Amino acid sequence: MKPSVSNTSSQYGTRGRRHGFDTGVRKVAPTYGKARYLVHSLKASGIMSVESDFERLVAHLLTLDPAVRSFAPQPFTVDLIDRRILRSPELVKQARHRHRGRIGQKFYTPDFLANWTLGGSAAIELKLEGYEGNANDQMRIARGRDVIEASGMQFLQIVWPKSNRNPMRINVPMLAKAKSRIDLWPGDDLIGSVARALEQGARTEHDLCNAISLDPNLVPMLLVSGVLAANVLERPINGAMAVTSADGDLAHLSLLRKVSR
Repeated sequence: MKPSVSNTSSQYGTRGRRHGFDTGVRKVAPTYGKARYLVHSLKASGIMSVESDFERLVAHLLTLDPAVRSFAPQPFTVDLIDRRILRSPELVKQARHRHRGRIGQKFYTPDFLANWTLGGSAAIELKLEGYEGNANDQMRIARGRDVIEASGMQFLQIVWPKSNRNPMRINVPMLAKAKSRIDLWPGDDLIGSVARALEQGARTEHDLCNAISLDPNLVPMLLVSGVLAANVLERPINGAMAVTSADGDLAHLSLLRKVSR
């Protein structure tokens, strides 16, 4: 899989039995010296296993995006020879046996499948910036894309930023944590105070926090609960970030299509 740039400590030795976590058609292989990346999302029916830190961040992005109803990692494999979508490990096994001895590209597996809230679905190919793959890899993806789109699904490609200073790398973990802490979401009193501060001229996070003595650590909760809106795709969550009233709308968290090619 793609290189990881995470500083997460590795858990050395065999990963162990995590069959309950691996929900994709292609299982994450047990290896030595490689970090475990487990992600929890109600949109993915609980805990899933992914292969890299940036896949973990994209899983968080899918969890945050209100346009995404549900998603799954490595949801199916495309048989590039028979031009079929294989939705179970048994079908993949049969295809491998059928194509044994064949030369050339045989299979392609997308990293995620997202099911849209308004209907339809999209297969997602994910690469880390600087590791987009060689010509053969791109040809395999293109062939897989043809089969996926012919089946009626969309196909999206994401190149995840490598720099730790990129706003997406800064914001997504904070927003994901805030979304998981519903117990800390704002009550009516705080929502009213925020609304009044915005009406009286607060334009940035710094303005808002000063106006109502708000702990800046609560700003991500205001963003994921639909109290505040901000450009979280291009601006890091800090005092200089411009904020407006969201009025309950979560459109500022509809990020998947914006980061896709």
